[in-house]
Amino acid sequence: MEEHKGWLLRSGDRLMRSDGSGSNDFTLRFQDNLPSGNYEVMWVTIPNTVYNVDAGRDTLTFETVSSGGGIQGTVSVPRRNYTAQELATELTSFPFFDVSTGLPTTLTWVYDPNTFRYTVRNNSADTGYLHYGDGGTLMKILGFSAPRGEEPVPHPLPPGQFVAAPNVAQLGSPLSIGINIVESKGEGFVTAGGNSQVLDNRRATLLVPFLSAAGGYSFVTKENFRQTFSLRSSGNQISVNLRDPDTGQPLNLNGADWEMFFRRAPGGP
Repeated sequence: MEEHKGWLLRSGDRLMRSDGSGSNDFTLRFQDNLPSGNYEVMWVTIPNTVYNVDAGRDTLTFETVSSGGGIQGTVSVPRRNYTAQELATELTSFPFFDVSTGLPTTLTWVYDPNTFRYTVRNNSADTGYLHYGDGGTLMKILGFSAPRGEEPVPHPLPPGQFVAAPNVAQLGSPLSIGINIVESKGEGFVTAGGNSQVLDNRRATLLVPFLSAAGGYSFVTKENFRQTFSLRSSGNQISVNLRDPDTGQPLNLNGADWEMFFRRAPGGP
């Protein structure tokens, strides 16, 4: 019966640190010890509260060059989690102003759910240009990233024409979340599972597919995505953090709590 005993990891039960770490970086203490040996994740559920428009990718710069002076300006998109259509509606609502006349114009954004691409129309009388700005990450989300190895250049928008993004939109990024179970008070964790590759003798790295729509939940079970790890020594306290597997950077769930249920792997030590 011991093999079937399980533990529920709830970020809401976390021990708060002095730095105020939230549901993406915390320490958890269980009532009883977790024995050494192999474990499997039975299920994990994580809300899609990652902001796809955040402080690093919330600006869009548009300009035209004409004999009358042209239109130019940078707009700031409110930071939150958008569906593709919500972002198209938000971007279409922003006015840009002619520096000579002070009259506004807009860009019309349309998202195609079949191709996963945005198209944009310049509503001014002159050719316009979309600029990357600082970092250019909002442009990348919209599918206007430069080819690999090339510097980003302004994207020309002829007047009155729809121009399609060269790449599909990336609002679902990251496509997975890395859950790191880090050493705490001498316990040691290693990766196991399919390739049994030891990445670090103090850390288990689990991946959770992150494909839910904004506001929804990713619910993953062992039947559709099996994840395992090994615990080298017994202990009742572990530390956990979430990371973007693409960048290795900490992932902010904006305070949303999540849960993971794991148990001793049947037949394991």
